[in-house]
Amino acid sequence: MISQNVLIAIGYFKTGSSWLDRHLFKNPSSGFIWWTVSSLQHQVVSPYPLAFDLATCSKQIQRDLPSTSDDKVPVIALERLSGNPHSGGYDSKEIADRLIGLFPKARILIVIREQKQMILSTYNQYVRASGPCTLSNYMGQPPLRGDKIPLFKLDHFAYNFLIDYYQKLFGSSNVLVLPYEQFRIDPKSFVSQILAFSGIKDFTAFVETLPYRDSVNSSLSWMATLLMRTLNPLIMNRSQLNPSPLLPFQVSHPQFVSYLQELDRKLPPAIIEPFNSSIKSKLMAEITEVVGHRYQESNAITSKLIGIDLSQYKYDLPANYSFSASHV
Repeated sequence: MISQNVLIAIGYFKTGSSWLDRHLFKNPSSGFIWWTVSSLQHQVVSPYPLAFDLATCSKQIQRDLPSTSDDKVPVIALERLSGNPHSGGYDSKEIADRLIGLFPKARILIVIREQKQMILSTYNQYVRASGPCTLSNYMGQPPLRGDKIPLFKLDHFAYNFLIDYYQKLFGSSNVLVLPYEQFRIDPKSFVSQILAFSGIKDFTAFVETLPYRDSVNSSLSWMATLLMRTLNPLIMNRSQLNPSPLLPFQVSHPQFVSYLQELDRKLPPAIIEPFNSSIKSKLMAEITEVVGHRYQESNAITSKLIGIDLSQYKYDLPANYSFSASHV
């Protein structure tokens, strides 16, 4: 095991992770020292469960651990640690068990997002990564029989399960959960809470310097996303999300995304914005119909677990929901 204090930011995906990586965790003035080496996912996430060896993995990681003689806090920021949404987060518990074995003194950062918006953004990312399914099929409508292959599951965004498990493993005081919506509304407070939680002092002036309006890893427009989704099953290069394209054109999805981003930039807003608004509204209506009120109870439990009233961020909650400071 690794006794050193580290901050582990496990995601979720689509919660501002790219901005945090670039402007906070990699910032030499932040008090953090970036420590997300390229081999980390291979060492912690990828091994087959029955072949994973904690002692071997610990030795491999220990060799790469940065020196902290200057009192900086090492940070591991890897969204994949919360589970991949396209496969329903099937291994999120397995990963948590590995992390507590490797980093028993770690602090854990989890960022959540209102579920319908999360599913919409996740689907956009899925298409961008060459996924061929319609939104309906992606969400499992109609339900597919059997559990032979890990697929998207709505349960992945019932956040209380993962939060509760991490709190039990690491201790509630060592797990910070923040809503992504807070970052959008009050980013300085959002960042300040992460710094204070990590044990970094005298950060008030630093927080004022950050480029909160900088957009990192922007999504495709919905018009471009619809075009890409239509073509993915036909021409895209083979990938885990799209193993059998029909035609042998082998277009890489990063290349195709760059073409579509250029198209987004060149089309006049008067043309593209009405299409985007219409497509987004239809997709959101489809998500709302499928999701219904399935997350109400989960969100109420999550509010209590994290000590934040999620109703202020428009999370769906039961009609009789109430929040008080005694929940904290």
